[in-house]
Amino acid sequence: MLGTINPAFDEMKLEEAGTRGTPKSQATHYLLLYTLVRMYKPRVAVEIGTLVGCSSAYIAQALRDNFYEQGDTSYRGHLWTFDNNDEGTFPRFETWRRVGLSDWITFIFGDSRKRVPEVMSKVVKEVGVGIQFAFLDGGHDIWFVQPDADNVVRFADKRDCVFAFHDINRLQDCDKVFREMRNRPYFKDGYETMYFPAWNEIGVIKKALHPRPLYSNRPGGF
Repeated sequence: MLGTINPAFDEMKLEEAGTRGTPKSQATHYLLLYTLVRMYKPRVAVEIGTLVGCSSAYIAQALRDNFYEQGDTSYRGHLWTFDNNDEGTFPRFETWRRVGLSDWITFIFGDSRKRVPEVMSKVVKEVGVGIQFAFLDGGHDIWFVQPDADNVVRFADKRDCVFAFHDINRLQDCDKVFREMRNRPYFKDGYETMYFPAWNEIGVIKKALHPRPLYSNRPGGF
């Protein structure tokens, strides 16, 4: 089923499973990420924790599909993905090149706790909207996941942002931060929480509204 999105993804998916020593069933979260991006059509997407770049590719493919489906050059989503493992550790650039998505992804090397504020403060100013989709799958202890979550909220589109947290069923700190975030006053008005069980469960906080229009290019968000 996943291969219908991009035939090259089947091979990529198997490669990551072999690299990480994890069950192939974990790949179901890729389809979830793709579906969320297709539904909510962000212009600014962020991923924390790139590894070999498979999740990045599914997010980028959804951004690309949104763009070509609409046929409106005023809309073009982009993914900024952060990781402190350099290209020599995981050849993610070759993965993205092989599936034709390099132009839709910007990789940022370094500690996400510092790099996200540095990069996204500039991106938000240049693009004119905040983060509208975020997938948090970086450092999984409290010293990483808490500042990563705080930084995403800091630079989020104040009208509508989708937050996806990985590993909330397996790792205590991820679950703790996810639960704390969903109870913040910021998310009380119109947001809903959803859980997607898999090998590594994903929790999603999102606005309980219809997906935003694809064509809008107004400063300040949709």
